[in-house]
Amino acid sequence: MAIKINHFDTLTRQDFNLDEKIENSLAEYLFPDTNFSIGSVHQNITTSEQLENYEDKTLQFASGERLYFANREVRSLIYPNQSDGAAYGSLVFTPCQSLEEIDARVLVIDDETGVNGGIMPPEKAKQLVGDCYGKISLEMAEKLTGLDNTPFQYRLGIKPQEENSVHRIAKGTLAPAKLDNLSGVEITTKKVQDGRTLRKIGYDLILPTSSFKGRKKGYEPIEPGEYNLKVGIGIKTLAKYGEQSLGTQVLVNYPKAVKNEILSKIEAQAETLAANQSSPQKLAQQYIELYERRKELSQTGDKNQNYEELEGFDRIIDEAFGDRETPITEEDHNLYKLLKADEHGKLTEHPKIIDELNKFVRKRWVDIATGRSVKFQAGMAQPSLKLKEDEICIPHIAEGKEVIVTRSPLINSNGVIVLKNRHLPEVNHLKGVVHINPVAAAKHLQADYDGDRLAFEMAEKFPILAKEVKEYNLEANRYPDIVKRDKIPYQGSFTEIALSAADNQIGAIANQIQRAVALRWEARELPESKKVGYVKNLAQKMSGLLESNQSLPDKYRDRVEFIANLPERLSAEESNRALKTVESINFDLVGDLGNELQVAVDGPKSAARPDGELLKTLKAIGSYKYPQWLLDKKNPEAYQNREMKTNGYSPIDLIVAETNKHFQQNQLVSEPTVSFRPLFSDIKFDRALEELARSVRDTYNSLIAEAIATEKKVDQPVLKVTSATSGRTIEIDNLLKFAKSDSPIWKAKKLDLGIKVNPKNQNELLAVSIKPTGNKEIGTINAEQVKQFGLKPGHTLKGASRSDNIFRVKQG
Repeated sequence: MAIKINHFDTLTRQDFNLDEKIENSLAEYLFPDTNFSIGSVHQNITTSEQLENYEDKTLQFASGERLYFANREVRSLIYPNQSDGAAYGSLVFTPCQSLEEIDARVLVIDDETGVNGGIMPPEKAKQLVGDCYGKISLEMAEKLTGLDNTPFQYRLGIKPQEENSVHRIAKGTLAPAKLDNLSGVEITTKKVQDGRTLRKIGYDLILPTSSFKGRKKGYEPIEPGEYNLKVGIGIKTLAKYGEQSLGTQVLVNYPKAVKNEILSKIEAQAETLAANQSSPQKLAQQYIELYERRKELSQTGDKNQNYEELEGFDRIIDEAFGDRETPITEEDHNLYKLLKADEHGKLTEHPKIIDELNKFVRKRWVDIATGRSVKFQAGMAQPSLKLKEDEICIPHIAEGKEVIVTRSPLINSNGVIVLKNRHLPEVNHLKGVVHINPVAAAKHLQADYDGDRLAFEMAEKFPILAKEVKEYNLEANRYPDIVKRDKIPYQGSFTEIALSAADNQIGAIANQIQRAVALRWEARELPESKKVGYVKNLAQKMSGLLESNQSLPDKYRDRVEFIANLPERLSAEESNRALKTVESINFDLVGDLGNELQVAVDGPKSAARPDGELLKTLKAIGSYKYPQWLLDKKNPEAYQNREMKTNGYSPIDLIVAETNKHFQQNQLVSEPTVSFRPLFSDIKFDRALEELARSVRDTYNSLIAEAIATEKKVDQPVLKVTSATSGRTIEIDNLLKFAKSDSPIWKAKKLDLGIKVNPKNQNELLAVSIKPTGNKEIGTINAEQVKQFGLKPGHTLKGASRSDNIFRVKQG
């Protein structure tokens, strides 16, 4: 099963000629006769009016900046509360590894109360479910997955039928279990079908009410009890143990562990890479080993390789931190096949391979410098009420061992805990999962059971880190718990809701939090020789802050004033007191920013937005310094021809500095292609074979160029304009820079173009104006297209400038 959805630009209303293939989605199952299109939001430019329709389609679902249009009304069928179309819009289009329609005997349980239609006592029923966690019969699980004892993440759709009058959609995880004797009595039901009486023992599925999205109170929510249903169920991800990088978001919180435990690992990894990077053969072997390990641990290597990635706003936070796991791509797989098949050890000297190995080396340096090369194990989270809050169940780790546990994305050190491993015989056979007490998971890790993965490692492997984790979880050291504010219902049309939900500040706030954590620990870890100069600069910055900002919150004002009013001549005691003060300021910044981040994360489900004035003030308080690595870790130049920048003493600065000690610019040199001719000595070349090779090469280059051009168009809309006289077409780009959101250009069906070209060279464009009747609007036209378009020189427009053969025009 697969659907192809075309992409179009919401501003120009023009198709990108780019189809996206989505396999095994509920969109195809629930709405098989519906035609979808995908548009996107251009921040601060797109208006709700521009999203009203596209050709014969209207906006039906949204996921961040991604908008789904359809040729008929389908949103209300599953999300009668229209704001759910923005909160859960992606569920309909989640690609799955497989999707099958099955006849299922289903028991629905309220996972908060245990109410289940009187089938069993509520307390017993609550043991069977959790937040988005349910069970599936052993037989049905094996039928769907081809595996035994393997839980999985799923998507589920239900069409209207005899025992269910409306469309429904659900998500979560299912664990294989015996479901025929749940209450001490064999569960049997009889159903007449085609004149036959069928006997069914037990249940195929047990689902919690929390898994069902969109139909809550007032919108025909599913009631707890028994059902015989035909459902479409898609397997998104199979549970499997893997690895998770710690990265900056974890390690920035632990200065003692970094200095005394992590840096030695970083040093060893950097020394190995430095020793290998001048040898293509050694790099190739390292690439092969890492690829095979990633493939073994991450369930990748096929067309469904990306489905373990974080979804939605968890992904946005991870991307803001730069710690998102990179999935295995088709290019990775192709390079692996080439290196694996290189019997002569010669391909590693080919220009193409050298180029790919250079990219690999740079990525390895970045991974080492940002702590991504330090990894924990990981598994799919599952709940167990039999575990205490300080316990966890990981079958392959010895009972009684202490385990460090966390989840990505991590906001601060509150989200890393140490638990004691305890085996539960009834679940020890399940593969790829980690069982945890639901209260501990929600309180410390903000985890539920719809596919969240927990990272874990034995404390004895990181004893200093484990000790530091315990220290920061003491009540006196913990950051304030995040306060979840009441959600505010959205008002207005769905286009307004979708646009508002897409406007989030998650990435910016997450980066401010990481900066505050880094500066907090830097204040404690400064060398003695640097303290006085650091504090003097700090005092100057805080003095400037007071002059420019009179609305500091009371909780910060006294401390800022103390630092700002420090004397010119500082004693050691005054310097240390100032550093402790700024450490406490950053501690509070992390807490306050965490609350604002929670509001931003809840954006798709609530009309509430972060306090803009407070965020501005908090940013100003913490802006006395910006860690350079926080910016540079995403810079493609870092470890290409230079080291990553570092300007401080935070835990990550120490890791970057240690990596920089060993970094050396890559010196891999490729051989001329003629040197590879002996490898083909047994092949008889003729003209036809040569032409075929040239055709393959040219086709490849053409497709790559087309892909690059298409990618640019997606990011920067292009308006195609057809001449009324010649019938020829040109493309106008750079529109976002030169046109405002309320510009009539987006609504105009006809445009007058004023063009000025060089009288001596009709192909040299000097200026262009795009002018809907009665308006002055501007854009950019590639000079090479002028002659093809068939236009003659027009009027001069002020402000024309030339850059890279693209002529940009300012309104004049």
